[in-house]
Amino acid sequence: MVDEKACIENGFDSSVLSCTSCSSLKNVVGDEDLEKECTSCCQEDAVDVKYEQAIFEVDKRFLNGLSELADVVKMKKKLNLDVKYQFGARPMLHMYKEEGDDVADESLAVHSWSKETFKEYLKAHLVPS
Repeated sequence: MVDEKACIENGFDSSVLSCTSCSSLKNVVGDEDLEKECTSCCQEDAVDVKYEQAIFEVDKRFLNGLSELADVVKMKKKLNLDVKYQFGARPMLHMYKEEGDDVADESLAVHSWSKETFKEYLKAHLVPS
């Protein structure tokens, strides 16, 4: 069982930490003890979850300062990504198990994502069209 308080004290948020991130951390930092702390707080990756639709919701004004996300919008057809402009909306990626659903099955804050992160996530979680 995950000790959420201990995880937060160590800088890990167990609600969003994937175990893949822990192995990446070890590869970058090279600290096995840090990897063990990370692994004690992570969730197994649920890459087998596939979605039919992805909607990137954002306020157009945010794109001026976030060039990586602006590039994602330019690649929307290639990524099979729908874009919804909403005044005041922080950059969010909404994933739907069935196209046309009213409520997203998963919503992710993506303001700090690179276009590579977007591509990898969509490739792993979106049903090929």
